[in-house]
Amino acid sequence: MCRLLRLLLIRFPGRTFVFSGDSGYGTHEVARFCSRHRGRLTLVSKLHPDANLYDPPAPRRGGVGRPAVRGPRVPKPRQAVAAAAAFTAVEVGWYGGGTRRVGVLDGRGHWYKAGYGLVPVRWVFVPPSTLGGWVAAAADAGERLADEPLALIRRVYVVERALPALGSSPDAEAVRHARRQADAVPVLADLRGWLDRHHAPALPKSPLGQAVAYARANWSALARYTDRGFLTIDNNRSERALRQVAVGRNNWGWRAARPAAGPRWSCTRSSAPAGSSGPTRSPTSGTPSRPCSSWASNRRTPTSPPGSPTRGSPAGRHPPRPSPADATTAEPSQPASKPADQPFNSGT
Repeated sequence: MCRLLRLLLIRFPGRTFVFSGDSGYGTHEVARFCSRHRGRLTLVSKLHPDANLYDPPAPRRGGVGRPAVRGPRVPKPRQAVAAAAAFTAVEVGWYGGGTRRVGVLDGRGHWYKAGYGLVPVRWVFVPPSTLGGWVAAAADAGERLADEPLALIRRVYVVERALPALGSSPDAEAVRHARRQADAVPVLADLRGWLDRHHAPALPKSPLGQAVAYARANWSALARYTDRGFLTIDNNRSERALRQVAVGRNNWGWRAARPAAGPRWSCTRSSAPAGSSGPTRSPTSGTPSRPCSSWASNRRTPTSPPGSPTRGSPAGRHPPRPSPADATTAEPSQPASKPADQPFNSGT
């Protein structure tokens, strides 16, 4: 990273830079480099709360021995925050172009690392409690803030449950559209106003900020159901139907790999009652298939006569070997072994 920063300084000699990074760039090496070029380069990063901070050494006035490389120790950031009685209130820029008043605590010191000397730093600590309830979405303040839009959404669903079902009467679709325009549209207008008011203050990466951004980006799709009486307020039924495929996708992957798995999968997925003896119909091909009971009963039943070679067995590739009983009754065509008194002839 120091090489890249050096290239920027060389390529743009008349400009100043502020390098902002996470804790991975808040190292002593990068801090030393930025300190050597402090006139044009500033580092903004996270500092370890237990960083070793010291005062600069006092000027040396004669004497013998090695000069001091650091002065007295100053409190670490963690120690200074624990001992602080109050924080300074400042107004800072915030997300969305606004400002916010927060409490901060800052300090100065020289970051020391053995063998590398001192680096002057200034650290700033912002307590999470001063950032408001929108920062910590899991906090009670954030949960209370979301009560208002949740109540508006519940009111919309109350209106939806009071509508007549489609097909219940010839004018059911017209009635649904009229009631939605009269009862649901004003509630949706209040919900849209709440989203617009809290879009800028909410942190973009927080759960509340992500929910507000999602609702505002898809608002036309969320409110489209009020324009037609036959539309539903959500797609929960479609999500439930797709969930069966998503959950069982890994369990059904063997269907394409094994030819015999297709009929069995069709059998297990059929709607035939348990214990039925009639053939079921495959949901994919529509051809009749055997019931599940026949698959279970014939799973280990041999399909060939006993003693016949099966596919893949050694008996199907080689002639059967005689049993010990057959070997005693069969007449050998040649002596089983050569007499001991005859000489062994290897080549003639």
